[in-house]
Amino acid sequence: MMNYSGLWEKREGRTICRAFAAWEKLSETEVAGVVAGYAGGGTFIQENFYCEFSGATPVKLIIDFTDHISGEECSFDDLDNNASELADQALDVLMELHDQDSWEDAEQLLLLADNAEEMEKVEMDLLKGGVKYPDYLESLFEYAGLTAKP
Repeated sequence: MMNYSGLWEKREGRTICRAFAAWEKLSETEVAGVVAGYAGGGTFIQENFYCEFSGATPVKLIIDFTDHISGEECSFDDLDNNASELADQALDVLMELHDQDSWEDAEQLLLLADNAEEMEKVEMDLLKGGVKYPDYLESLFEYAGLTAKP
């Protein structure tokens, strides 16, 4: 199973994805995957990402046509095909945990009830699941523009 880390908010009759990432290593110093969540104003984003790291420090972090470490324009699509394949697999993990109909109909990513039972309750209305993301992905959620992180 691919690594993932997520944060969900329980509301009346539904559990909304606030922040999510799924990733897998391409090599000892590279990972690729998907980051998703709310970016404020009700906007939900889902982007492929690629991270090259040295120890706990990202040296390249590509999200949405930008390397957020150097500030240079850099397309995810220009990367090795393996990065795209991992991002597709990460998207599958994201969709397996959530209600696809609500996503397609209302662009709301709602945690499936069966999966909610597996998550850890961290506050009155928040659930956390998956694994702790590695230190080199600490800035991933912020650079993606999300308002929360797991």
